[in-house]
Amino acid sequence: MKLDVMTKRLNELTKNHYTQQEILRWIDLCTGTSPSGQEPAFLKVRAHIFQRNTQGIWACADKHCSAKHNTALEENWPLATCM
Repeated sequence: MKLDVMTKRLNELTKNHYTQQEILRWIDLCTGTSPSGQEPAFLKVRAHIFQRNTQGIWACADKHCSAKHNTALEENWPLATCM
């Protein structure tokens, strides 16, 4: 669920006006809170993040991306690959 959709739905359900920044703070708090050091976090979150730098160029966040094998980026490029 996108953050803007989450914020809108939460505000509709609670009749409050939370900002996206406040929602992010709550998510951060809940993902770092667990009953004990051995227990999983109260809220488990997984994100798939892509950043579009320039129109038509995409950057992968995985520095071990298989798409850079056998390319000039494989040896000394500390990041992932551009597509």
